Amino acid sequence: MNKKSRRYKSILSLATLQFDGHVTEYFRKNSEKLVAWYLLPRGGNIKNFVALYRNGRLIERKEFFSPRYLILAYAWYYLEFLYILIRYFPLGETFYFINFQPFFFFFRPVIRLFWRIEYVYWVGDYWPMNVLSIRFFRMLMHYYHDRSAYTLYLSDRINKVMNYGRIVRSPGRGTVMWGIKPPTDYRHKRSTQTITLCFIGVLTQWQGIDALLSIVAKNPNMRLTLIGTGHPSLTKKYRRFIEEHHVSDRVIFPNRFFYGKELARLVRDCDIGVALYDTNPNTVSYYADPAKIKQYAEFGLPIIMTDSADIAGYISKYKAGVIVDRDPRHITRAIRDIKQHYERYTGGVKKFNDFFSYEVYYSRMFRFLEQR
Repeated sequence: MNKKSRRYKSILSLATLQFDGHVTEYFRKNSEKLVAWYLLPRGGNIKNFVALYRNGRLIERKEFFSPRYLILAYAWYYLEFLYILIRYFPLGETFYFINFQPFFFFFRPVIRLFWRIEYVYWVGDYWPMNVLSIRFFRMLMHYYHDRSAYTLYLSDRINKVMNYGRIVRSPGRGTVMWGIKPPTDYRHKRSTQTITLCFIGVLTQWQGIDALLSIVAKNPNMRLTLIGTGHPSLTKKYRRFIEEHHVSDRVIFPNRFFYGKELARLVRDCDIGVALYDTNPNTVSYYADPAKIKQYAEFGLPIIMTDSADIAGYISKYKAGVIVDRDPRHITRAIRDIKQHYERYTGGVKKFNDFFSYEVYYSRMFRFLEQR
C-alpha cells in the first residue's frame, strides 16, 4: 500500500502487547503516521514504550521508565503523554488520539491551545461495583464521555450504560468490538477419542476454573491446557487439585502467560476454547468484549462460553460454539456435542471470523477517521 492510498493521516493510539483486536496493526497498515503508545504492556519485563510508524514502517522506538506502584504512576503517564505530544506532533498538525482512559482528558482545553488534537474516547471496560473509588472513576468516565464528539464502546452493553439506557449508533459514536485475524486453515475432526479444552486468561474465582477441572477429572477422555496465572493462593489451589486427582498427565498448567508463537504452539493441540465467566451483571466481564473469545476464534477453536457478554449472541448467531450455564452437566453435554459435530462448529467459527475480520470490520467502523 503506497502513501496515497492510506485511509488515515495522523493517529496517536494507546497500545498493548496483549490482545487488542489488531487495532494497532490495522492503523499501522492504514495510516500515513501512527504513534503507538504501549502503556502497561504486561509482556514479561518489557517497559512502556512508544513506536513511530510512517506509511507502515517503524521509524523510531523509545522506551520509557515504568513506575512500579500505580498510586503515582498515572501522574507519570500524563508526563509521558505530554512528552509524546511535544516530540511527535508539530503544533499545526491535526491528529486523532484514540484513548481508553479518562485521565488523559485532564487539562484538555489547555492541550488544545497548543495542539490540533481530536480525542476519541473508546470505552473498553465498565466497572459497576458500588465502591467509592469505582463510583468516582465512573463519574470521570461519564463526565468526559458526555463532552466528547467521538465516543466508541467495546460492547453494546457499555454503549447502553454510557448513554443512559439507549444504544447509540452514528458516525463517530457507536459500538466497535475487537477485530479478528482469521486463520488461513481451519481444524478438522480428530480421529483420537480424546478432546482437549483450552483456557487462556487471568485466573480468578469467577472464571469457572473449578468446574472445568472437575469435569476433566471425571472424564478420562478429556484434557485441559490452562494458560495464565493469578493470585498465588488460587494457583496453589489448582495445583493441589491436579495432584490430588492425579490428572497431571491430562492438565497442562505452566502457571504463566504466553504470547505469539509460544501461545500458538500450546493451543495447536487444543480442540475447544472455554470461557465460563460469571453472568452476574455486577461484574466487569458482563460489559466487556472478552479477548479470550476472539483469541479462541483466531485459532479456529469452537467456543463454549456462558451468556456473560454481548459476544455470546454472535457465537449463537454463527453457530461457532455453545452457550452454557455453569452447571457441569450442561458443560459436559456441550463438549460432547461439539466433539460429535466438530466440522459443523468449525464452519460456524469461520463465519464468525469472516464477520469480525479486522481489515473489513474496522474499515467500516473507523470511517469517521478517514482523511477529508
